[in-house]
Amino acid sequence: MAIIRKKQKERFSIVDNKVIEDKRLSFKARGLLIYMLSKPDDWKFYTEELAKRSDKDGISAIKSALNEIESTGYLTRKQEHKKNGQFASQDWILTDISTISPQVEKPLADKPLAGKALADNQPLPNTDFKPNTDLSNTDQPLTSDSHTTQEVFSLWENNWGFPNGIAQQDLTEWTNEFGNDLVYYCIEFALRRNISSKGADRYIFKKLSAYKKQGIKTVEEAKQDDERHERQMTREYQSMGGRRRPVHADPVKKDYTPPKGFDR
Repeated sequence: MAIIRKKQKERFSIVDNKVIEDKRLSFKARGLLIYMLSKPDDWKFYTEELAKRSDKDGISAIKSALNEIESTGYLTRKQEHKKNGQFASQDWILTDISTISPQVEKPLADKPLAGKALADNQPLPNTDFKPNTDLSNTDQPLTSDSHTTQEVFSLWENNWGFPNGIAQQDLTEWTNEFGNDLVYYCIEFALRRNISSKGADRYIFKKLSAYKKQGIKTVEEAKQDDERHERQMTREYQSMGGRRRPVHADPVKKDYTPPKGFDR
């Protein structure tokens, strides 16, 4: 087999082969890492923007690859705080030498190259929703929401544990785009549906995406839409001869006999 290479004089990148040969990373994650390393030091990265750069990979695939890159020590994401204690954007630091050495006989060099500090991970502008308040102005609240960003993060942490890097990024982007109240409502909704910590991020992302598609911007609109959906599901269920179990019903016991026509 022959490899034919074009001699490059411009628009080329030099990447350490240790990155390319790091078997801890999937080929998908290696490709994304190499792509990110090819950009200038001050390049601004967003999850959604990275997804737009590929016709094959969606946001879920990008998030999965970023999680691999972070877990193997090539990416560090730090949650920044403003002077008033509220959560601000995240600071991404990317390096082409892993800070976590693999368990091999010949470990990677333990002297990392200078990290590539990425600009604050602000969400992309969205004209369909209320504009983001200038984050540099700490004397005024970000929104007129009744809940603070701190309360949104605390609700997540108290029920699902401290959010990992991806969840922190998503929560920051969501609260800036949709407002604290709507994100808080979605977390409460997920908790009532017994969504696990493993599926929380994806569940809330899909729910907010559905709200965005329908032009829903407030908690009241979201509640009305969820109630309409519940009534529709109930009608469809009943049309098939079923009947929803009352929410106040006691758990089924061994000697419990359900009423005639009632499906467990």
